[in-house]
Amino acid sequence: MEVIEGKKPDGTPVSVLKVTRGSLEVVVIDRGNGLVEIDCPQDLAKEAKDRLRALAPELQQATLLTFIDRLLRNPRAGYAFQPLGIKALHDVDRWVFTQVVKVSDDDPGSFQRFADALQEVVTGFMSAAMVIAAVMQRPPPGAASGSSTASPPPTGMYR
Repeated sequence: MEVIEGKKPDGTPVSVLKVTRGSLEVVVIDRGNGLVEIDCPQDLAKEAKDRLRALAPELQQATLLTFIDRLLRNPRAGYAFQPLGIKALHDVDRWVFTQVVKVSDDDPGSFQRFADALQEVVTGFMSAAMVIAAVMQRPPPGAASGSSTASPPPTGMYR
């Protein structure tokens, strides 16, 4: 865990709490007026982009829709892709799963809500990341595989 310097959209410097565990990164930003933003950002690796690009067009579409479905499952959280306006998951450079919560020293329940938000951001992020992990488990393009039939990405936790 470390405190790093970030910038608000207007360029004003702000202190940011960054927690890293393996490749997972959670960033907590004080937005002022009791609002705290919790982000889980991830760059999409070149190897993942290559694997996603190699999928048949209908599987590319199914993978993108499944990925977005996973991101939308938590109604208190939001997400963003960079760049905006992507048409396929392999076009994503970076994605962020985020939640904003109100915290207050006067409200004892706000700490629990903050803790819930941390958990929701990480579990929501991991749920979406599992879609990409499923694609990465497929044989690489051109590799011999035991099946010539492509299957869509999983739509639920269990098959």
